[in-house]
Amino acid sequence: MQGLLPVWSDVGLSERDHHWAGRLPLEPSCRLLNRALRCETQAERRTALRELLQQVLAESVSHLEFKHPALRRMVELLWNRIHHGLSVAELVQCSGMSRAQAYRLFTAGYGVAPKQAISDARLALAEACQQAGLGPGDCAQRAGFSSPSAYRRATG
Repeated sequence: MQGLLPVWSDVGLSERDHHWAGRLPLEPSCRLLNRALRCETQAERRTALRELLQQVLAESVSHLEFKHPALRRMVELLWNRIHHGLSVAELVQCSGMSRAQAYRLFTAGYGVAPKQAISDARLALAEACQQAGLGPGDCAQRAGFSSPSAYRRATG
């Protein structure tokens, strides 16, 4: 798996009971991943994914470690529930910390404040849905927006 965080790209390898996650520079991974997602044919997609994998393998990948368990819980909740209308209050609650402490920890560890992280993740997911040919209502629903009008407001 590969995901894009605000200030880096994360990669993960999983097999049944074993999991490893690493961090690498955001670019050029972001550009290459977006190009692969936009390919129209299987042959183009295979070529683009091959380039992405070659780039990831050429990078110096550092171990992705969330030094605080509360940050790990918040980030995992963000990754796993963004499409379900996740709120900042839910992120804060899962941290087990006060709102101010959770905000400081999340912002320092993730690169942006919780509200911005949720907004960015929703917009990225909605954009991917739109590029896949889904209509605005489906994009809004799959990206966790409360309504198609909320999605339209978010996209300006």
